Amino acid sequence: MGAVNTNTSSSGSRVYNIVESVILGVCVLLITWTAQTVIAQGKLLSSHDAALATSISRLTSIEDRGSRSLESHSKLDDNRDMNMMERMVKLETAILNLQAIVGEMKALGVQLDALHAGQIRIEKQIAKP
Repeated sequence: MGAVNTNTSSSGSRVYNIVESVILGVCVLLITWTAQTVIAQGKLLSSHDAALATSISRLTSIEDRGSRSLESHSKLDDNRDMNMMERMVKLETAILNLQAIVGEMKALGVQLDALHAGQIRIEKQIAKP
């Protein structure tokens, strides 16, 4: 019976060694994968940090010194606004003039009616011998 116990403990230690080796291998692979992921995230974070620093310096430069292209755009926008304002003033003036024309047309109509009535009277007087 003593031989059976040594075989059992020998096979048990083999199973234990195999399981331990598999677990150790999985742990090593997991640690390697985690390290690679952390390194990749670090590189990505570093590139984002560089891009952010570049953008901040550009914005600071624009705030401090201004930008020719932005200035030209703002001048064009100002010119467009002035042109639109001039057009609006012209349209408002035309509308006010059109509103005044209605009254003037009525006055002209009254005068034409008076002239026509006067012409009819004159024709009647001329037609009488």
